[in-house]
Amino acid sequence: KQNANFHLYIDGALDWESTYGFADVYNLEVGIRFGSIGGGHQIMNGSLDDCGIWNRALTEEEVLALYNTDPPISGCTDSTACNFDSEATSDDGSCIPSGCMETDACNYNALAECEGEACDYTCCPGPGCCSAGMYWDYDLEQCLNYETCQEDLDGDGVIGINDLMELLSSFGTMCEEPETVEFTCGDPMNYHGYDYATVQIGEQCWFAENLRSAQFTDGSAIPTSAVDPFGDNAANIDAWGLMYEGTAVIDSRGLCPSDWHISSNADWQQLINYAANNGYSGDESSALKSASGWSSGANGSDAFGFNAKPGGFHYNPTHPYWGEFNHSMISGYWWTSTIQSASESIAWTLQNDYLTPSYYHSNGMSVRCLKD
Repeated sequence: KQNANFHLYIDGALDWESTYGFADVYNLEVGIRFGSIGGGHQIMNGSLDDCGIWNRALTEEEVLALYNTDPPISGCTDSTACNFDSEATSDDGSCIPSGCMETDACNYNALAECEGEACDYTCCPGPGCCSAGMYWDYDLEQCLNYETCQEDLDGDGVIGINDLMELLSSFGTMCEEPETVEFTCGDPMNYHGYDYATVQIGEQCWFAENLRSAQFTDGSAIPTSAVDPFGDNAANIDAWGLMYEGTAVIDSRGLCPSDWHISSNADWQQLINYAANNGYSGDESSALKSASGWSSGANGSDAFGFNAKPGGFHYNPTHPYWGEFNHSMISGYWWTSTIQSASESIAWTLQNDYLTPSYYHSNGMSVRCLKD
């Protein structure tokens, strides 16, 4: 309790002032009451649009300056953002990043949600390295000729004298059979610029590591809302790959390379049966789990090279209890292509046993590819 001076300004003009002895201000820790004064309970009818509290009396000039200042307007003040508000004077942290959204571009921005910066294709290696009449192949990482007429031997788009001279120069020579290199399971499988280890287990050829591509099979970008990079932690991606929401798994554009597919529920059952029939009946989980990376001494023997890692899962972020990432280093979760309903698919859980419950497509889990 202390003496206090009270000043009431209306529209910038002093309307009322008074000094109260021993004003009741001891309860500031739990809030300040507006609406009653002293014991008379003089009620204020109205509302406050702006409020400021000072531990001293303001001068009349200070009061007028405050009254004449425009109130702040909250919004996005970043002129490059998708939701830039030209009238905002106070940034509220709501800005949505813009940028180049073309995955083929040198300055592709995976966080962008609208077109902003112009896309640049001049990087090398990349589209900028290719000569006229050629294009950049992202899978092979080299420049290739556009398909032209069969008779256009020099690839300039025109059948002319140079094509005739090239044909005559090779007249009468034997054609060489092109060398074909067939994929053998166990060879690396290059997909979107990354070499995946592969392993033969019985009659099945599996990726020996989780998928980590942020693109669909056709090269188009997976929406950022449907793929989760463990908070962009490179070490986690190297260990566990990426997590995909069920919406990406059932997308018609596909996640796995051509001639490969997302493993189905039946594919997983065949894998389990193989482990059971080859010395691990009742202990199939140990045969498939990696020899390191599992907590509490739960490492497996990795008997067949499947190399299952405990990446855990990304629960529906709106769930009130579980949070964002769960069970990493404890269990692994893998989507199958087997759909249960419009919102659910079957996923396999690998910990100490196997479960095949349905999971909502809003969950994020790992993916393994299997050769057709």
